[in-house]
Amino acid sequence: MVTHPNESASAPDDDSSATAFTIDRVFDAPVDLVWRCFTEKAHVDVWMLPERFALIEQDADVSVGGKWWSKMRDQSDGAEWHVGGTYREVVQNQRLVFTHRWTKTPSGGGGSEHLIAIDFEARHGKTHMRFVMSGLPDTGSRDGHREGWAQTLGHLEQHLATLAEAAR
Repeated sequence: MVTHPNESASAPDDDSSATAFTIDRVFDAPVDLVWRCFTEKAHVDVWMLPERFALIEQDADVSVGGKWWSKMRDQSDGAEWHVGGTYREVVQNQRLVFTHRWTKTPSGGGGSEHLIAIDFEARHGKTHMRFVMSGLPDTGSRDGHREGWAQTLGHLEQHLATLAEAAR
């Protein structure tokens, strides 16, 4: 498993460890900016992809009951991956909870629904984020999603650095 210097990743200490993981990460940016990066299309379009993927299109209604979806292409083989879900909890600058379900993959469509909960905490001008994904079907899926989200959050950190540089 690859982790970032400002990140720790682990499976929970209970029986869900085969089907869940946690990533704790610190971003050198204020919580309101990190929140906007998770909730505003202009930001999401820039960073929310794992390595080797390109965005086809995405959109979201970031409100309780609102839907989100994303279509991406694997640049190594051209395969399309579609994913989406529903927001269950939205507390500005504090918490996002939403479902996650693959609707199209190279091996077909559909799949089980997973849950993502992200907590944001402002500390001394930085944002401490806890990302928890649960309900994955097995350890292989858990490990693949953990790696993909670690890469994706690395892109967020790069995007935040670009924004900070532009603001100088």
